[in-house]
Formats: sequence, C-alpha cells, structure tokens
Amino acid sequence: MDTVSLEHQIQSVQRHISFLKKEQMALLRDLHLEILRLQKRCSELTHDLEMREAQSHQQGKRRVLVGKYMGPTGPVSPNP
Repeated sequence: MDTVSLEHQIQSVQRHISFLKKEQMALLRDLHLEILRLQKRCSELTHDLEMREAQSHQQGKRRVLVGKYMGPTGPVSPNP
C-alpha cells in the first residue's frame, strides 16, 4: 500500500471522527434541553397536583364542618 493512499485514508477517518464528534455534541445539547423541558413540566405538574390536593383537603374540612352543624332537617345548635 502506498503512502499517499494511507494518508488519504487517515484524513478520511479524521473527517469522519470530526463529523461524529459534532453530531454527538449536537445530540447531547438537544438531550440536555429536553431534560430541562421535562424537569420544568414535572415541576409544573407537581405544583398543580399539590394545589389540587390542598383544595380537596380544604373542601373535605368544609364538608365535615357543615355536616357537624347540619342535621337532616336543618341546622343543629352546638352542644356546650
């Protein structure tokens, strides 16, 4: 094998390596952006869930209080 052909092969491999490095960097950047987007969405959904749970808890408290002071025929006076 002559030296010129070998040098061309080396240059070709180096170009391929350079291309693959660039592609890898772009892929890693895109994956990082996707991770950040998903983390933000997860935080938003967690916050929404916490708010719904808090609202549900408050509604449950109101039902208990209303049920405590309401009899089948109307308001019940609290016993001292």
